[in-house]
Amino acid sequence: MMAAFDQKLQAVLWLAELKSTEAVRVKWTEKYAEEPPTDQMLLTWKKNFQATENIHSNGDVGTSPPKRPRQDFEKTTNLEDEAGFKFSLETTLEDIRQKQEDFCTERNWAQYHTPRNILLALVGEVGELAEIFQWKGEVKQGLPEFSEREKEHVGEEMSDVLIYLIRLADRCRVDLPSAALRKFQKNAKKYPADRVFGKSNKYTDYTDQLVKEI
Repeated sequence: MMAAFDQKLQAVLWLAELKSTEAVRVKWTEKYAEEPPTDQMLLTWKKNFQATENIHSNGDVGTSPPKRPRQDFEKTTNLEDEAGFKFSLETTLEDIRQKQEDFCTERNWAQYHTPRNILLALVGEVGELAEIFQWKGEVKQGLPEFSEREKEHVGEEMSDVLIYLIRLADRCRVDLPSAALRKFQKNAKKYPADRVFGKSNKYTDYTDQLVKEI
C-alpha cells in the first residue's frame, strides 16, 4: 500500500498512544475506510519517524513538521513500501496452468486453444487492461488516484493477461518459469549493473565489446 505522509504520521502517533499495532489498524480502518498497514509497516514507520524527531505529543496530526525531515521520512518510508510488496506464495505458475487446463477440459475448449488463437486473445486482454489507464495520465505507484473498484478491475484484467500468457506457454510447450530465469541471466549479461546503472539505454547503445560478450 502507498500511504500519504500525514497518514503515516497519524499512525505513528496512534502507536505511541495506544501501544498496540492491532489498535492502530482498527483506528486506521475507521478513519480512512481502507486496508490498514501491516504490523511490520507500522513499526518501520515508527522507527523512521523517530529518526527524524518529528512526533508531536498530542496524539493528532497538527502542523506539518519541518520540510527537510518530512522529505527524509517520506523518502525512507516510500522505499520501505516498495520493498515491502510481495506476491502471495500460495500459488505457482504451474498451479495456474493446471487450473486453466482443468477449466478448459471441463468445457471442451482445448480444441479452440491453438497458439495463434490464444495469442490473439492475449493481445485483446492487454488492450482491455490498457483502456483502464488510457485517459488517466501518469499515475503513481500503488494507483492512489484509482478507486477501489478501479483497482479491482486492474487486477481482473491483469489476471486475464496472466492466464492467457500461461495458456500460450502451455500450448507452445514452453516452461515459462525456466524460460524467465534464463532470460534474467541473459539480461544480466546484456546490462551489467556497473555499466548501465541509472541509464535506460538499450544494450546496443553500449560498447561493441559488450555486445560481442553476449
